[in-house]
Parts: sequence; C-alpha cells; structure tokens
Amino acid sequence: MKPIRSAFFLTRIAGIVLLLVVFCCVGGWLLNRPKRPSVTDLLAQARSALRTGKVEESESAVRAALTIAPEDSSAWMLLATIAERQRRFPAAIAAYEHVTEPKHLAKAGLAAGHLCLREPGMLAAAERHFRSVFNLDSANMEACEGLAQVLAVSGRSRELVTLLIAMIRGQSFGNFHLYLLSCGGESTIDPQLIGDADDARTRAARGCLFLKRGDFAAARAELRRSLDAEPDREWTQLALGRALLESDSPVEAVVEWRRSLSPTIEVHPEYWQLAGDWSRQRGDLVAAARCDWETVRRDPNSLAACFQLGRYLRESGDESHAASFLNRAEELQQYKTIVETARNGSDLTALQQTVDLAERLGLIWEAYGWSDLAARRDATIEWPRSVRDRLAARLAALPEERTVHEQNPALKIDLSALPLPQFNGDSADGSPPGFASDEHRSDIRFLEEATSVGLTFQYINGGDPISSGLQRMFEFTGGGVAVLDFDRDEWPDAYFVQGCRWDER
Repeated sequence: MKPIRSAFFLTRIAGIVLLLVVFCCVGGWLLNRPKRPSVTDLLAQARSALRTGKVEESESAVRAALTIAPEDSSAWMLLATIAERQRRFPAAIAAYEHVTEPKHLAKAGLAAGHLCLREPGMLAAAERHFRSVFNLDSANMEACEGLAQVLAVSGRSRELVTLLIAMIRGQSFGNFHLYLLSCGGESTIDPQLIGDADDARTRAARGCLFLKRGDFAAARAELRRSLDAEPDREWTQLALGRALLESDSPVEAVVEWRRSLSPTIEVHPEYWQLAGDWSRQRGDLVAAARCDWETVRRDPNSLAACFQLGRYLRESGDESHAASFLNRAEELQQYKTIVETARNGSDLTALQQTVDLAERLGLIWEAYGWSDLAARRDATIEWPRSVRDRLAARLAALPEERTVHEQNPALKIDLSALPLPQFNGDSADGSPPGFASDEHRSDIRFLEEATSVGLTFQYINGGDPISSGLQRMFEFTGGGVAVLDFDRDEWPDAYFVQGCRWDER
C-alpha cells in the first residue's frame, strides 16, 4: 500500500506545481500586457495633441474616450473645441449640446449661443442657449448680452426692455445697455446677424429689417411666411400690422390681419398704437383718442400717443389733462435728445441732465443706471453718488417696468367710455374707404406759398435712386425737416420738407 500512497502524493505535488506555474504565467502576462488607457489618460493625450496643433490626433483620442464614457462632459467640451478649431461650427454646437455636467453648463451654453449667432437660421437656437445660461445665473453678463443681441436683432423691443431692467437689477450693465433701455429697446438691426435662412424666426427678423428700411412689400412677404410657421407669435403679428398700415394696404388686408390676431394681443401697447393709427386713417378721431389712452396706459413713454392724446383733450376743452400729456411728450423728446449726448458716458453735464429728466419722467431704473455710470466715471463728484444711493433704496420694490405708475398720466384720467376702434371697411362717417370726411380731416394743411411770401432756397439733387440705387446720409451730417414758428404761438408758420421726390433742376 505504501507505493500507491506515495504515487498519489507525488501526483498531488505535481498538480500544485503545475498550478503555480500557470498562475505565474498568467500573472506575468497580466502584468506585462499593454494597459488600456483610461478616459483621463485619453483626454490628457487629446489636450496635449491639440496644444501642438495635432488636431486629428486630438479628435481621435477624444472619440476613443467617448466610446468608454459616452456622457463625459469634459470629453464633449474638448470635442466642441476641436470642431471650432476646424471651423466646423454646426458640429461644435452639436457637441456643446451634449454637455450635461453642471460645472460646464454655463460655458457650453454661452459658446453654443455665440456659434448659433454666426450660423444662418439659428436665432431660435441662440436664444435657447443664452436663455438657459441666463436662467442659471441672471447676473451672467455674457448671457445677458447674447440674449439682448438676439432680441434686438429680432425687433422684440418689449422683451428686450424687460431683460435690460433685469440686467440693471443684477448690476450687470454698461452704458450701451442703458442707451438701449432709454430708447425703449429700439435698436439698429444688423443684417449680417440675420442671414438668409428660411426658418420662422429669421424670416421675422428679416421682415423687421425690411420694415425699418421702408421696404414694406418685402416686409409683408417675410412676416407672412414667418407667421405661416408660427401663427401665434405676437411680435410678428404686430410687425405685419405696421407694414400693412405704413404701405396703405387695402382695407380688406388690414381687416383680415385684425381677425387673425391672438386673443391676448390687446395687452401690447403696440397693438393700440396700430389701432389708433388705423382709426385716424379712417377719420375716427374719437376712437383714435381711446387707442392713444390705451397705449399710454400700457406704455407712458410713447411720445406719439402722448402728443396725439394731449391735442385731442385740448381740442375737447380738457386743458388740465391735456397739459399733462403734452408736457410729458415734450420731456420725452428732450430725454431722447439728451440721451444721444450722454450715451458714451463721457459728458457729465449731459449725464446729469439725463438723470434729472429720467427721474422726472418716472424712469427710475434709467435714472439709477445713468447716475451709477456717472459715479463710476468720476468718483470725486458728489451728485451721482447721492442720487444713485437714494434711488437704489427704491429698486427692490420696483417691478421690471420702465415707468413707475405715479408718473403715468393715463392712470389719472378715465377715457374708457370712448368708443373702441372698428376694423371694418367703413370710415367713421361712411365716406369711401381710405379717406376721412372734411369734418374729420386733420387741421394741418400744406400749401406751397414759399415764392409768394419771399422764401427762396436752392438745393442740389445729387442722387438718382432709380439708376444708382438708394443713397443714405447720417443724421448728424444733415437731413430732416425745418419747421418755423415766427410768432411763437406754438403753431408752425412754414415747413421746409424733405423725403419727397424732387424734379431734376
């Protein structure tokens, strides 16, 4: 029996030795096999390659990292950077949109927003990205500026005003933002930012651009096509209404436009401005006054509505209320003028006048902003700091509206009994569409009497818009009209007009 036990023992020993040999071989192979790089290693390799200009090698490493960790935000950020370096902007935008990690969201959103502004047809996407960052941090200056740019390009002045006030509340503003706010959000539309894409937002922005240029036919076409895709977009509806009225469109077109408006359109002062202009065109001056009142209730900074309503009240014998509207119209005009001087922040006298006028008009956000700008320009002057500190105490309780209610003259008079405008094919007195009766015509008349009263002037008609195209002149170089009031009775005695087609002489 001993030999058998001995053989079993030897077999067991041999098996153990064999296992040890196998373990050693496998362990050695595992220790010496090529290591699979980690995500961290791959991203480090990609960054190093990108720094040395090896863009393709960098992209290859990033994509390898994404096969291991497809949701890694750092990898997507790096891939977007590589795409930007290669000027593949749509690919970069797509990469930024994959970023989900909170610490990268703001940077990715801002970068994507700026790239969308460079790409045609991506205004809506740009707005979405900038707004996502703004919602994370309303004090983010870059997000505010990007969003403001989108709104300005789109002609959405009302939304822009709300944003600009939020920027002042968050202490993230400069003199250009104050200037935009002081202009009621109206700004120059840059055609380069709009592009020629066919999406609804770009078409609407292009329509607003044509409207500003006075090309009403092109404006109507673009705005209508935008509304075909987004029929409930109210700011586009209002822009189309303005294009229709400014171009003397057929009555049926205006009536159809009114019928198509959203149910909530009447909350907008721009609607009431349009309705007032329509009523005046139809000879219904009473309904126009009602519309002017509705406009000023919603926007007391409408210079035209304040002036028109003031004149109506004066002619109706209500001198006290008329004066409040006419005085406000005059101060709004003064404010508009002085802001042009104060806009760069270097003229402290103009800044002080701007602050004083803004506060008188109830534009507390603007008065605070301009005084803060003056205080930052010259810390040695006392008045900006005292005004700023006094107004700062009021800001927390103020709504994000330009004007405090106490300074709105329309809230101190009730004209709700006046008739509302009628959008139909009839004039107020039944006269043919498009003409007011003599009774309702404006009392302003233009008569060519220059020669008979001894007024002579010579002009040079240097442009030929038919053959050479439209030529423009900066306002500060020249242009405009002259209105003379010799006897100072606040009624014009002579007009020197421009803007009409002159005969060649």
